[in-house]
Amino acid sequence: MDQQNFKKFIITSRSDFAIYLRFLIIGTYRSLKKYNLYVEQLGEKIQELDLENKPKTPIDSEIYEEFNDKIQRVSNKLLNLFGDLQSDSLSYYKFRKQLVKRNIEVKKDLGELSELIWKNLSRANEARNWGLHEPESLLNAHFENIEKLWTREEFERYKTEFTTVNIANFNKYEGSWLISLHRECENNQRLYNELYNSMLSDYTLLIGTSPEIKEVDYHTRPLDIELMIPKTSFLMQQKKYKK
Repeated sequence: MDQQNFKKFIITSRSDFAIYLRFLIIGTYRSLKKYNLYVEQLGEKIQELDLENKPKTPIDSEIYEEFNDKIQRVSNKLLNLFGDLQSDSLSYYKFRKQLVKRNIEVKKDLGELSELIWKNLSRANEARNWGLHEPESLLNAHFENIEKLWTREEFERYKTEFTTVNIANFNKYEGSWLISLHRECENNQRLYNELYNSMLSDYTLLIGTSPEIKEVDYHTRPLDIELMIPKTSFLMQQKKYKK
């Protein structure tokens, strides 16, 4: 008997569709809640520093980098949940683009997505594919821009001298960096909320009623038990998992 391929979640019934989509909804809800909180805190910091009126004000680099790092981490998670189209990935784009069409009944009940939602899914996929790896175009863009901005001598030295590796370090950022980050986040919020609401709409059609989104509080989150899932998933990805 062939060993079960645990890298893929096999969908054979309507319940499997609901299980798949429910898993995405849970992950999206949790990440979106964090994202909205961080964006709200970012807006409060901009107001506190009066940066809208004084965008050139220097701010400590730690302020920008901390906001950028934690917002980017959650945004990456959301882009994976929405737009990852790899064959063994979980995502809403994959659910709608590939999985739903395999079941005539489910496809009929869910109907067609609006043009806006398809466009948003495509945007999430493009952002995910560009942002979650280091494209070689970044190096090409680097060369194109420094050739315009640097003197000829500086540019030639950069191409030919390799014994010293210079790493730029900024103690301050212009306040406009925080403003730009906040505006980007506000645009992303609209995208993420529209896709999350589309998930909920599909889930309602799947189960035949509007779901109750309910937060369940627990006193303490145990580490050992919680690590079982990612550890098991890693073994499955390596095809080393045995029941």
